[in-house]
Amino acid sequence: MSKCFLLAFLLFSHLTQASIDKADYLQLTNTLETTYAENIRSLGGKLKFTLKESTDSPNAFAAKRADGTWEVTVVETLLSLKEQTKSTLGIILCHEIGHFLGGEPYVVGIQLTPAVRSRAPKKMSCEGQADYFATSDCIKKLSLKLPDLFSDNQGLLNPSMAEECNQNYEDKLDQNRCLETLVASHQTVLVYQKMLQEMNVPAGFFGRIENDRTDRTLNSVGEYPSLDCRYQTFINGTLCSGLSENGCNDAKWARPACWFL
Repeated sequence: MSKCFLLAFLLFSHLTQASIDKADYLQLTNTLETTYAENIRSLGGKLKFTLKESTDSPNAFAAKRADGTWEVTVVETLLSLKEQTKSTLGIILCHEIGHFLGGEPYVVGIQLTPAVRSRAPKKMSCEGQADYFATSDCIKKLSLKLPDLFSDNQGLLNPSMAEECNQNYEDKLDQNRCLETLVASHQTVLVYQKMLQEMNVPAGFFGRIENDRTDRTLNSVGEYPSLDCRYQTFINGTLCSGLSENGCNDAKWARPACWFL
């Protein structure tokens, strides 16, 4: 993806004014359960979605509980964000499942002393890998089962964005889903930006990473890629038309260098 294409997309300012209801949330979570519950069960877990009725800042998070439950918790205020659509929530929920199923690299503890490492979730994929799983695997499966998934974003489609999708996918329906996912990915980053603002995260966190070194990933506890890096990860996952385990068959659309240090 060229930098010009990425910049044009980041500056694309027409937003869907939406928010979704509990019925949409239940449709998404029920579909994700039927898609991934057996896979998670084969790994020794039991998938559970919890909608937390609270006025807390909008958020979603994944955790492996001691009783074997692999739980995705969604704070109810996340549904009412005006930037939220069914497809953006789909990508966010897919990201959370990606913490369970995205594979390596996993979250690691921060080295406190030579002898002590802080506790970290066991085999939970790091944030960048969860993002990559969200669009390279999960949202593609979700869109096949929910034909109306992208309906909220139809007015945002721009044919000039379709070139890469047309090159990577032969089937017209796959090309359309690719383009729709690119639009939804942009919208999702705007939702994440709003979430950070609601949580009073310093604006510096939104900054750009300009570093192509690849000696290790952003995989320490609490470590997130910047928003533009997360968006590039969504793009690469979308444009990856074939996976082997958790990596893309086409190196061009592998995990982007921006979330390596």
